[in-house]
Amino acid sequence: MHKFLASILLTVSTSLSLGLQASLFDQDAPLKVEIQADFLLLETERKKENKYPGVLTIDQHQLPIELTVRGNNRLRRDTCRFSPLKVDFKKSPARKQTVFHKEGDLKLVVLCKKNSSYYDYLRTEYLAYKMLNALTPLSYRVRWVDVTYKTADKTLKERPAFFVEHKKRVAKRNGKGLDQPAKLPRYSNLDPHQTALPSESSSVSLNRTAATMPARLNAKAREFCTIITIPATTTGSSRTVNTNDCSRPLRRRAPI
Repeated sequence: MHKFLASILLTVSTSLSLGLQASLFDQDAPLKVEIQADFLLLETERKKENKYPGVLTIDQHQLPIELTVRGNNRLRRDTCRFSPLKVDFKKSPARKQTVFHKEGDLKLVVLCKKNSSYYDYLRTEYLAYKMLNALTPLSYRVRWVDVTYKTADKTLKERPAFFVEHKKRVAKRNGKGLDQPAKLPRYSNLDPHQTALPSESSSVSLNRTAATMPARLNAKAREFCTIITIPATTTGSSRTVNTNDCSRPLRRRAPI
């Protein structure tokens, strides 16, 4: 009888702990993870159809994963030194104990090249997602991560990156299905509320005036900017560049 009650209490306790486990995109604090895989082979081949088994470690939990490269222009070596990745999380008991417990496969936006400009491009792209989140729930959520990349026998590099929410999660979160149009839709068929979001002079009411929209978005960008940390880099002239200056306007665009 005592063993029976103990087993019930253990089951309830485990269920509650899993139910209270935060999901990946429910919080904004940066994560620290390690990814071990054959990155030398991955970067040499750069073939989308190839899959590379690996392990992602977070908070001492080791999660089996499968990596594939993605992208088109960014997959070219003369465009990006590091390939964009997709991380496919395999089912495992350890995954249930982490923020990845609801995730399947996710895009990982990585640093394209190792110089100060590309650190800035990565941060700007992340902040663009966060600003759109402030405008509408019909947008992809993101989570900043500091990734240590490893092979079986050595540590290769530590770089910032961020995960992007899967499109199925975006649809489910908004109570919608995924349409698969045979061709690109006409502009007249798009949701006017959504197409109006990029326009500062839109007449569609978003509970914000056109005059205050840029200021509100810049304030939101600075809010998220202050919680992510990118290491200061050194240029060819040995001049240290502060890539964490959140007071700078985020208007630079990557040439890709």
